[in-house]
Amino acid sequence: VEELRTVLILKSKSSKRLKEILLHFSYAFYVKIAERLKNWNNDLRSFDTIIQPLIYEYFDIYYKDPFKVNIQESELLTYKKKLNLSKFEFQIMNIIFLILKEKSHFKLMDILERETDKNEDEIISALESLIEYKLIKPIK
Repeated sequence: VEELRTVLILKSKSSKRLKEILLHFSYAFYVKIAERLKNWNNDLRSFDTIIQPLIYEYFDIYYKDPFKVNIQESELLTYKKKLNLSKFEFQIMNIIFLILKEKSHFKLMDILERETDKNEDEIISALESLIEYKLIKPIK
């Protein structure tokens, strides 16, 4: 039986969410490379074409990238009702609009830094919902 170990070097303790993502990522990676491991010659570059898309699929690596809002602040109440935004998602949108009064874009890390009283996983989940609703999107 082959085994795959994954190491993630972090600045601080990992969240439960990140541990779960890493577990799923490791399994998906192993499934994709299992056949190649039988005749592997220790060349890590042979996995580049497999690992890059998997990283983007499993890890949200855009938290430091600039984002913009797709709606006007005056439309927020309409979208709250239309999309059935949670109280917390609505609160985050208000924080985003406050940030946008100071600069032309915001980063998801800005929200994480301002919402220190909330669980980081809750904040990330709310931000991911806002991205799915297409209320916010990366500038790139």
